[in-house]
Amino acid sequence: MSLDPKFAFICCQPGAEIALKSDLAREAPAWRFAFSRPGFLTFKWVDEATIPDKVQFRSVLARTFGWSIGTVRHDDPAELASLAAEQLAALQLSALHVWRRQSRAPTSAFPKIWTPESTEIGEQIRLQLVERGVLANDVQLNSQANRGATVGDVVVMESNQLWVGWHTALAFGQRWSGGVPSIELPERMISRAYLKLKEGLMWSELPLDAGDRVIDLGSAPGGASQALLECGAKVLGVDPAEMNPDVLNHPNFTHLRKRGSDVQRRVYRGYRWLVADANVAPKHTLDTVESIVAHNATDVEGMILTLKLSDWRMVDSISEYIRRVQSWGFESVRCRHLASNHQEICLAALRRKNMRRR
Repeated sequence: MSLDPKFAFICCQPGAEIALKSDLAREAPAWRFAFSRPGFLTFKWVDEATIPDKVQFRSVLARTFGWSIGTVRHDDPAELASLAAEQLAALQLSALHVWRRQSRAPTSAFPKIWTPESTEIGEQIRLQLVERGVLANDVQLNSQANRGATVGDVVVMESNQLWVGWHTALAFGQRWSGGVPSIELPERMISRAYLKLKEGLMWSELPLDAGDRVIDLGSAPGGASQALLECGAKVLGVDPAEMNPDVLNHPNFTHLRKRGSDVQRRVYRGYRWLVADANVAPKHTLDTVESIVAHNATDVEGMILTLKLSDWRMVDSISEYIRRVQSWGFESVRCRHLASNHQEICLAALRRKNMRRR
């Protein structure tokens, strides 16, 4: 077994594989597609004489990625764990991530990639790596990796097959097992928009402070507003539909039962941030947002927008969306397919260049 890096793995949402391959053909032509299963792909570096030190993929669809060692198979779970640990034995690891490959498009709020099976085999691998001196005894399975840490990756492909690899935790998703961040849920989550905004704030590092005033376009039933209120924000929810009573009755929430484009622009004056998550085409979302943030009566500093994709091929239009938002005076504009997204992407924008690229 050799750890000479030639192949890389990428995890994505099932269904997005073709779009991801197309995106990488443009963004990373030095990688050649090698293998694919739903939610999991591998690529080979074209010129072995110039293999990079670290794997870097800029595709918005790449949930997490790293170097690929290869696959191990065995019908006995204990033997399977032993084979995976042997593959990782040449490394000095700071974290161990073990998860089940997501094989179907999500039907729930968050991808269910940690199963009793993956946890059990992950613990067996962790104990063996501790015994070998590869991993410190106090490192917990699937703990958040520090930036720059070396992480062992084990993907449960099937009950008798594991894919083994490793990565240096640099990009946002690489710090989390399977690229899915750990988010503590409230006792009553109003809607999936809560998760999307929580993860979007984590990823973008938008400097939202307690007391900041935020516009929530398309706010009903209130998931995003719920997350903002938890942060201590003062929220203006704009939506003709009804809001959840828990949000509606919050002292820091104001509801305007109108469409965003129908509100007089002076009403938006003094709001620092804007979030939008409406079930409409990206052009409609961007048209509405532009009518607000480009108006001289407003001074929105940053935004988190959810852009719905009716077809995965719309990923090809992301650069166009970014340029359009930049034309409104936002210097830092980035997109990511969040783990909490379904067939949609998150766009984060800030007028000044202080969002770390991740």
